[in-house]
Amino acid sequence: MSNREAERRCSRTAEPHLVEAYLVHDSAESLAFTWRALIAWVTVGTTCAMMRTAMVRTDRGGRMIPQFNQSGVLPPFDPALGPNTQAGRSPYKASTVDLVRRFGTSAPRNTLLGGLLEYRKDLRSIGVTEGFQWIDGSFVENVEMTGGRDPRDIDIVTLAHRPAGLNDSDWRSLVSRSGDLFSPKLAKTKYFCDAYFVDLGSPPQYIVEVSSYWSGLFSHQRNTSLWKGLVQVPLVCDDDAAAALLA
Repeated sequence: MSNREAERRCSRTAEPHLVEAYLVHDSAESLAFTWRALIAWVTVGTTCAMMRTAMVRTDRGGRMIPQFNQSGVLPPFDPALGPNTQAGRSPYKASTVDLVRRFGTSAPRNTLLGGLLEYRKDLRSIGVTEGFQWIDGSFVENVEMTGGRDPRDIDIVTLAHRPAGLNDSDWRSLVSRSGDLFSPKLAKTKYFCDAYFVDLGSPPQYIVEVSSYWSGLFSHQRNTSLWKGLVQVPLVCDDDAAAALLA
């Protein structure tokens, strides 16, 4: 068998024992082939490892949500993609279907997810549809491993525009009438969500300040100050399909 044929087989299989079996060590050409075969083995092995990582991310966590790191939290950026890509850093953009598939791993978690979907539905029912939500807290951590318990609620900040056509007075009246949506205490009781709201119709300086506050708070564990990631979900997406997964 020629060295070229051996190299072709080794590149296809990427198995080290096959590389050794086909090597001929009595010429400079075989030395060059050794290097080419080794590079092919390493390249294919690395590619396979990356493919396995991608499969785990898809099967276990949705399209964009990485796995927990060794500390039991979402990494602030995905090592497989790097921090310089939008998809590779927190907040990780996902749909509610992704959220259910990734974190709906127990009956207590599914109960919390059901409350979240109801909270989102009721927000939309009063006209809050343009914006997104940051999902955080122990719900997006492996608290079962690190704390020996189930998550108790879902920490959430909704960053959204007011319903169209409302002036300041109308908006304040709507917020007052919808206390279970805008009071964290009432929202936790009804929806299992420790929920807060950022009005994107506010002055720009206020939006920057309050968003920076929530981003900084949500990006670190309260007790340890550990840097971690969070998830971002649009207000309008595939909630019906997510609810069907919980049924």
